[in-house]
Amino acid sequence: MSDRQQKKLAVDVLEAQTINLVDEHGKSRASLSCAGDNEGSGGFSVVHLLDDEGRPRISLQVDNRGDPSIILWTQENAPAVGLSVRSERGTGLTICDLEGKPCIMMGVPGPDDPRDPTPEIRVIDEDGCREWSVFGGECEIPDDDDEEWETDDA
Repeated sequence: MSDRQQKKLAVDVLEAQTINLVDEHGKSRASLSCAGDNEGSGGFSVVHLLDDEGRPRISLQVDNRGDPSIILWTQENAPAVGLSVRSERGTGLTICDLEGKPCIMMGVPGPDDPRDPTPEIRVIDEDGCREWSVFGGECEIPDDDDEEWETDDA
C-alpha cells in the first residue's frame, strides 16, 4: 500500500496548462499539456504516456492547425513510428530506426497538396536518400550511380 493518502476531488471544471498523472508511488505515468501563442490562439495539445523512467512511450498530439498525430517512441527517446493527418498535406506514416531516422515513409496527399495526389511508399537508406519508391503504380529503383532511376511496374 502506498504512503500517499488517497483524496477525492470533485469539480465541474478543472483548468490547467499541464496535468501530470502519477501512480500510487508518486511516479509520473502520463501527462496532458496545452500551450498557445502569445495571443492565446495557435496552440497545441499533447498527451504523453510515460515509462518507469518518465520517458514518453506514446504521444498523442493536436498541433496549432488542429491536425492530429500519434508517435511511438524508442527507449532512447527517438521517434519509432509516427502517424499524422495534415489538412494541407494529407495522411502519412513514418517508420524509423532505433536512432529515430526515417526508414519507411508512406503518404496519401491531401486535396490541397500541390504535389501529385497519388499515394507513395518510400524506403530510405542510412544516408537519408531514397532507395526505392512506389508512386502512381510504378516502382522506382536507383541504379548503381544513384543519379538515374529505373522505373518498373509495381
